[in-house]
Amino acid sequence: MSLKKHSVLYFLSFLYVIIPVSIFLVGYCKWYIAVISLCVLALSLFNIFKDCFGDIASFAKVNVDDSRFDIERFLIVSLIVALWVYFSGIGAFVYQTSDHTCRNTIYEMLVNYSWPVSNSDGRTLIYYIGFWLPSALFGKVAGIGVGYCAQALWAWCGIMLFYYLLCQWIGEVKIWPLVVFIGFSGLDIIGYFFSGRDMSLVWGDNALEWWSYWQFSSFTTQLFWVFNQALPVWIALMLIMNQKRNRYVVLILGSTLLCSTFPFVGLLPFAAYVVFVQWNKYVEKAGDKSAKIKLWFRDTFTFANVIGGGLTGIVSFLYLRGNESGMNVASNVAGESSAKAKLMMYIVFIIVEVGVYFALCYKYHKKSLLYWISFIWLCICPAVVVGFGQDFTMRASIPAQVILCLFVIDTLRQSNRARDYLLRNLLIVTLCIGAITPIHELYMATSQTSIRYYTNEHIAAVNVDDDHILYGHNFSGKSGDNFFFKCLGR
Repeated sequence: MSLKKHSVLYFLSFLYVIIPVSIFLVGYCKWYIAVISLCVLALSLFNIFKDCFGDIASFAKVNVDDSRFDIERFLIVSLIVALWVYFSGIGAFVYQTSDHTCRNTIYEMLVNYSWPVSNSDGRTLIYYIGFWLPSALFGKVAGIGVGYCAQALWAWCGIMLFYYLLCQWIGEVKIWPLVVFIGFSGLDIIGYFFSGRDMSLVWGDNALEWWSYWQFSSFTTQLFWVFNQALPVWIALMLIMNQKRNRYVVLILGSTLLCSTFPFVGLLPFAAYVVFVQWNKYVEKAGDKSAKIKLWFRDTFTFANVIGGGLTGIVSFLYLRGNESGMNVASNVAGESSAKAKLMMYIVFIIVEVGVYFALCYKYHKKSLLYWISFIWLCICPAVVVGFGQDFTMRASIPAQVILCLFVIDTLRQSNRARDYLLRNLLIVTLCIGAITPIHELYMATSQTSIRYYTNEHIAAVNVDDDHILYGHNFSGKSGDNFFFKCLGR
């Protein structure tokens, strides 16, 4: 891959995470705050542009690859990603999972109503709406149908950029890592069996991942159910992990909060790893300790981080803190079942969902701090409840799951090169067992679409009433109680 292509794609990845929050600042804030915010983000993007097209070698890993098959590879990957997005239900082309009932309603409210979306009772839509904002603009101009197509296109673009960043991380442009990512999942079918459930229901309407009290969602499940949270954080994480310096870590975090609120929390340990650990690799040649510290401060306390990241993060937080469900924070340790039974369920859950993968990756990654950070974080997530369900466990775990998948991909590469065929084959078998969960999601999409064709039913999910959103704790709050709407919002 040429340096020019690398520069363009890397810059587009930054644009992808910054555009939604930019639209929010213009559409939701007072005009003078919007103008100031856009100037700050424009200057930050200008600095990113200079780094991408100038001193890029010190900014991100560059891999010059044989480009003979670039077009062929691009077309194959484009088709795979397009099919993945198509069957996910994004764009309402096929059967949609039940979560789309609310997500479609939120999206159509963003298209049909002026921003901020609210009613006469002072109830306001307060939700992680960032993913929908670019396509909502298309919907406002060209109609809801075009808007849904734009939503699918936005998802396709995001996954293509994520694939590029994934290739940057592994150091080569290959198709098989994308296939591994799409099929990556915990061993839910084994958990389903050990939980005593009726195995004849495996290919029914039941979600395989709900075999336990908790859930770590596969990446296909994330795309089919919670694409608006998952996709932006996949890109944000890879942007952070691919940096050799700290110039834009906080800006990436601040821009992600509006799209991926729960996953944002899961990003923090890995952002801290990059800021305080990864930078050591860059400053090895900086000289004495004093020179290293100065370099760290110079690259961390940049305009983009302090002003750009501070502005986007603080404004997004002030908006989101008005969400009523987000104010409920509790521990998940206690429950109706006995502590001993719940402990056993927790141990089995960790082993089945991620423990086997960590064990198989141990040989090649046991000395990696990143390996242990991801393992510890995934062990912590089930102990926390935010809101009125298990959303924190399912969504705050996403970044750590991506890191685990990266370790799996790297272990496959290393074991194959070292002719460690036993480990490689064990990992392949484990991945195939885990892939039953994504296949189940695909089965649901195709079978339910076929059924609706023969019964002449509506394919897309049926929207809920607007009041369900504006009076629902998960999606809204009172604007009169929110500092954002009192002082910053339109």
